[in-house]
Formats: sequence, C-alpha cells, structure tokens
Amino acid sequence: MTRQIKSTSKNIVKYIDAIFYIITVTLLISWLLYDSFDFWDEPFSNFGSTVNRQGNSNALVMLLYSTGMILCGVFMFLVGKEFKSNHDISYRRAKYLLSMITGTGFIISIYPHNINNFIHSIGSALMTAGLFFLTNVFFYEVREIMKFWEYLIYIALFVSTILIYAFLYMINSPAKQVAQKFAFISLIIIVKVLNGKLKSHLERFSKRHISNL
Repeated sequence: MTRQIKSTSKNIVKYIDAIFYIITVTLLISWLLYDSFDFWDEPFSNFGSTVNRQGNSNALVMLLYSTGMILCGVFMFLVGKEFKSNHDISYRRAKYLLSMITGTGFIISIYPHNINNFIHSIGSALMTAGLFFLTNVFFYEVREIMKFWEYLIYIALFVSTILIYAFLYMINSPAKQVAQKFAFISLIIIVKVLNGKLKSHLERFSKRHISNL
C-alpha cells in the first residue's frame, strides 16, 4: 500500500464527490433553462452570460450557473485546506496550491464573457489548468490499485481529449467548442472515477484495520 493513498483524507473524497454532483446538476439544469442551447456550437460559458444568443435576458440561468461555480470553488478551497492541514499527505503543498488555483478559477470564470472575455478566460484557464495537474497527481497515486488496461484507457482518454481541444483552440477552429465540452466532461468524469478508486481503497483499508484491532 502506498503512503499517498493510505494518507488520503476521507473529507477530500467527499468534497470532490460534491464538486462532481454540483457541476453535473448545474450544467443539466442550465441547459434545460437556457433558450435553445446549441451543444455543438455554443460554449458552456454562455450559461454565465447576461444575454443569450438571441439577445434576450439570461439572468436566471446566469444566476444558477454562477451559484454552482461558486459552490465548486468553495469546495475546492475546502479540499485545499485538507491538503494543507494533513501533514501525512504526500505532495500536500503541490496539491494545496493546485486546489486553490482551481477554486479561484471556478469563481473568476463566472464573470460573463460577453462583458469581459479576458477576465472570464483567466478564470477558465486557472480552473482547467488546476484540475489538469491535480488529476495528474491522482493518476500517479492510483496507479498501483487500478488494473493496467483500465489505467491505460483513462490515461488515453484524459490526454487525447485535452490535447485535441488545445490544438483546435490554438488554430481557432470552429470545432473547438464541441472539443471543449468533451475535454471538460472527460476531465470531470476521470476525476470522479479516480476519486472513487481512492474512496474504495480507503474503505477496504479501514475495514482491514478494524478487523486487526
């Protein structure tokens, strides 16, 4: 058993679970309430705009979307607090920093891109970069408790969707909008899966520890 996994906080697992469910519910409800959202052509960021593509008020969806992102930011700060306070966790300083960057990104990203896209883009970049590097750390930690083929599949999904989106964004391709969604969704799903692996491992470890008392 690796030191990293053994020392992972159960609170961290719960907080990351909460972020996954908040993002999922926020995006689904925003999609339902938004006026004719085009999945293939519009970014999720449009949920946080003051007006929709038709020029009508988007106040309700913007409020819902912003609330969800702020809650995700708060939970990421709580994750960071756990990393900082638990001195037994490996790479805790890096994890703390990445968690705080991600949480800050969640909150800054709610700034409507139709008012100031630069500020919004900074928030989105911080959120994505923080999650990306934090996920890399999680991948390193679960490598010994996942089947090799399963590990390779998630690594391939993780890297390919991010690189495809980065390339399309760099060349300013119209396909970048749909690539953004698949990259973001795959990132969130992978974080959830890796978190589940850590959760199951912690539960098995706790049961064995209790049975040995």
